[in-house]
Amino acid sequence: SGSLDGYSLTMDFPLNEDNQASLTQLTKDFTELLLFNKGKVYLAEDTSLESKTVREMFGEEDIQTLKQLKNFCDPENLIQSDLYRRIFSDLLKF
Repeated sequence: SGSLDGYSLTMDFPLNEDNQASLTQLTKDFTELLLFNKGKVYLAEDTSLESKTVREMFGEEDIQTLKQLKNFCDPENLIQSDLYRRIFSDLLKF
């Protein structure tokens, strides 16, 4: 995430019908390992996290700070991305 002292790991795998299920499970396993070790995911690169995982990973205080900032900068909730809709639309309900 850039704000932690520690290690950063990036992995790229080709995705196809033969490995999709195993890579999905691998992603879930790595996410559990990250949560257990208080790690964080670089959200700009993520395609699989769910809102409940983000809440656990970043904590309620950070989520509320983001919500306040979003409400201040975009009170009509016009600025959205796929990531926002997938992860934050549940967490930042207006």
